Amino acid sequence: MNRFTRFLLAAGLLAVLAPGARAQISIAWASLYSGPADKDRMAYAIVVDSAGNVYVTGSDHVSGAVTDIATVKYNAAGQQQWAAIYNGSGNGEDMGKHLCLDGDGNPVMAGYCTGSGSGKDFVVVKYDPAGNILWQATYNGPGNGNDWITGLAVTGDNEIYVTGVSEIASGGAATRNFTTIKYNAQGQQAWVAAYNGPGNGQDEANALALAPAGGVYVNGAGAGIGTGLDFVTLHYSSEGVLQWEARYDGPTHGDDKNTRLAVDGAGNVITAGWSTSTSSFDYATVKYSPTGAELWVRRYNSTASAYDKLYDVGVTADNGIIVTGEGASGWVHTIKYNPEGDTLWINNGYHSSGFGIFLEIVSSGEFYLALEHTWDVYLAKFSSDGVFLGDVGWNGPGDDWDPPKAITSDADGNIYITGYTDTNPEPNPVACINDYMTLKYIQPSLSLTLAPVGGPIPIPPAGGSYTYLITLGNTGSSPVTAEAWCDLTKPNGQMYGPTVGPVTLTLPVGASLSRNRSQTIPAVAAPGTYWQNGYVGDYPSTIWEEDSFSFVKLAGSDGGAEVEGWACTGDLFPGESQTPFIPSGLTLSASPNPFNPTTAVSYELPAASRLNLKVYDTAGREVATLVEGWREAGSHEVTFDAAGLPSGVYLLRMQAGEYSEVMKMMLVK
Repeated sequence: MNRFTRFLLAAGLLAVLAPGARAQISIAWASLYSGPADKDRMAYAIVVDSAGNVYVTGSDHVSGAVTDIATVKYNAAGQQQWAAIYNGSGNGEDMGKHLCLDGDGNPVMAGYCTGSGSGKDFVVVKYDPAGNILWQATYNGPGNGNDWITGLAVTGDNEIYVTGVSEIASGGAATRNFTTIKYNAQGQQAWVAAYNGPGNGQDEANALALAPAGGVYVNGAGAGIGTGLDFVTLHYSSEGVLQWEARYDGPTHGDDKNTRLAVDGAGNVITAGWSTSTSSFDYATVKYSPTGAELWVRRYNSTASAYDKLYDVGVTADNGIIVTGEGASGWVHTIKYNPEGDTLWINNGYHSSGFGIFLEIVSSGEFYLALEHTWDVYLAKFSSDGVFLGDVGWNGPGDDWDPPKAITSDADGNIYITGYTDTNPEPNPVACINDYMTLKYIQPSLSLTLAPVGGPIPIPPAGGSYTYLITLGNTGSSPVTAEAWCDLTKPNGQMYGPTVGPVTLTLPVGASLSRNRSQTIPAVAAPGTYWQNGYVGDYPSTIWEEDSFSFVKLAGSDGGAEVEGWACTGDLFPGESQTPFIPSGLTLSASPNPFNPTTAVSYELPAASRLNLKVYDTAGREVATLVEGWREAGSHEVTFDAAGLPSGVYLLRMQAGEYSEVMKMMLVK
């Protein structure tokens, strides 16, 4: 039974509200790739091999004013192995945008490079695992204009498909066409296919995916006749022959731009992006059969006038479809459809900052979103039912902007993010100076048990104590550093403590750690059922594992000597000091609870003290400071106004000197 359920039972509430955060994710390592102190480096793509080696690519100012492509390899521990620099023949701007691995574990990079007199050209480079170039290929379109790659895929036979955009001069104005190319395993061009839509305008390919029956699917935005830009989806055979073309024009005949593409287990094609509505833009998701027949269209509008921008799409193991993006007021709106297009759930309770949202679905059905929030990169975890499970933020060394640009996972469910971080601290003496940032997140496999010594524990009316054994273990494949702590749940649902910790522990793989503790329950404690709780995670709100057991304090009077205080003594954890005597007069409550939108927070101090009374969300972020400063002994009350906050669970934490108390509040709007 988790501590949230115990709270609901103790407080007499219905257990229908979302539980507190259980992020179960930790940053294993963060690696930066840097160069000249006054130059930018930005990573845009990431891939991980079966041994846990990580490859990223992007752009680097190696020298001069223009960028070269920099592809970097890290080992499984995050240590840089090599950086391969690619400079196009024109010695101009070059950028790596996509990465994949072939069947032999060789990294393949795709992007654009500046040619000699040809503007930007397609470029594909295959490296071996040691960073040596196996082959390279460039492509300059027929218009001799700019050409850039927007999608990359490799087949089981190590054949490579790319798609992108080629500028074509037409009457003095540059129009654009889709360009799709197949290379054989040796890097020789097998065919080139161009697509020019009926509007003969700005046709831009945006994504590519392998077709299970052979060939490749391409999507993008194409100019129609009187319809602005339309969704365009194409299927080419493995010989480069167009099999079918499908277009989607939204209800207002305005611009519609599909930016993402996915293929389900049945070979159906899902294309998604944004589409003009009567007042702004909506999400639009279209599903096609393997033969190009439109199966269904789903649109999503968060509010009537909101600019709803879809950023990513993915397919689950049951052929469900998850789309995510940004809706009203900058909130992330994520939707799951079943294969028939019925909406299974919508989650719109996570905030972004409008710089892109990247989706990764893992084999368990859980999914992750990588995004930038409050200038930091965040990884947010959700259950297969769309329930928020927690998040982890990372702030770079410059304490500035850290946007993610790509996300991936490995077979063990570990998550990897790359992007860039501004390493130039504020106030910036020059402009933003960015380095590649690459982060690995692990799923800690920790065990935690709390076992009472001596069976059931009846605490006499005059108070008493009990002994229990805390055991922590690391059953995963990576060392884990986490915080451990214990607290008590009173009969009224109020949380008391922490009584142990929080203490920071590092557990090597296979390590186990046990400690005996003795907890005192004072005579003034109310009679009823208590819970002894233990947690491991990131104090106070991120919980990876927890355990608990119950005990009862008896009512009445037994004539015994009264016990004072809530002291917890016994074997100490590494780095822990003995828990001090905690005065029994320190109390905290909120009424009403649940509440909307205000509640009266009451607290009592047994002695004058400097007090901090703050409110946190379940991700551990401070949302309000209610009291900060010196307060006299006695009873006090302050109002918490949550009018500007979303419904959910909030933690109220009171700190008076060395003593603290935490309780949960429920905001229900």
